[in-house]
Amino acid sequence: MSTEVAVVSNNLPATYEDEAEALLEGTESHETFLKFRKGKYFIRKDEVSLGFECIAHPYAYQLGWIKFENDKVTERIMGRKADRFVPPQREELSEPHDAWAFVHELPLEDEGGQVLCFTTSTKGGLIAIEQLIKAYWHRLKSRGSRALPIIKLATAEMSTKDYGVVPRPAFDIVGWDDNHPVSATQAALDNTIVIEPADTPPATDDFGIPWRRPD
Repeated sequence: MSTEVAVVSNNLPATYEDEAEALLEGTESHETFLKFRKGKYFIRKDEVSLGFECIAHPYAYQLGWIKFENDKVTERIMGRKADRFVPPQREELSEPHDAWAFVHELPLEDEGGQVLCFTTSTKGGLIAIEQLIKAYWHRLKSRGSRALPIIKLATAEMSTKDYGVVPRPAFDIVGWDDNHPVSATQAALDNTIVIEPADTPPATDDFGIPWRRPD
């Protein structure tokens, strides 16, 4: 996976909070999406192997609505969970409702410093994100540590009423990064993230069944 780097600034934020904001600014406008479909991870149409290792940024997790028109993102109503953002209900959105997708986004950083955005509209994806956030929260509360989880992409199983046991994404924590390199911050600030073509709306859940957020 090649990345063209365009350095525009060498200013670095002084705190993790500032870094989180920088990461969000980058992922909001220059997303390289990591997705999970039918038991496999993908970036665009390229499969990403299980065991792929990266650093997760759970404090930068955001959720909300994305509007698609002609397969292009035209509007976003997103916010950080850490800021206690509460997304609007579906009936509060502009018409047509079918143009909106409810998504969860979690920034990840690969070993080369590229910021990826794990994005999901499924229950299984949300479970994976929430488990990671709980582990990060527990370490922060018990040790006062802002170390970032080092994860490997994995899968787990979940039971469903209609389809039995199905695969879902999982993030196996294999370590903690206490000395986070500046590459993630620099990538976000310097606009080094690959700009992808407009992404298509999420149409199915983790195992290929049409899914919609309950009203």
